[in-house]
Amino acid sequence: MADRHLRWALHAAVLVAFALLVLTGTTHADEDYVYTPADTLAAIDETAAVSGISYSWLYSIVHCETGGTFNPYAVGRLGERGAVQLHPRGELPRFYAYGFDNPWSPYQAVAFLAQRLNEGGARAWTCA
Repeated sequence: MADRHLRWALHAAVLVAFALLVLTGTTHADEDYVYTPADTLAAIDETAAVSGISYSWLYSIVHCETGGTFNPYAVGRLGERGAVQLHPRGELPRFYAYGFDNPWSPYQAVAFLAQRLNEGGARAWTCA
């Protein structure tokens, strides 16, 4: 019972954190904005501060998934997109279903990664 309450609290914290990022404009939702690896590192830092997922775990997953480049526009061999390599037939549909809309935004991608890790979804990433 306590475990279920803890999971609910973590999910709520991630959703609140993402809402705060959106409201403060930190997600760089402007379509003309060009993301950089520095944005990816900033997204990891911001998300770690509010999600309950450690900076080192987020950093290591994104480092591995992007081949160490932190490129928010990385594309994998199977069509995986963005800094957290969302697969078109895997996590990308879930990303959209959770209300995110830009897989190239490292702020959205890392927030989604943290949410999935909090849900126990680490198996979706080979680097997790």
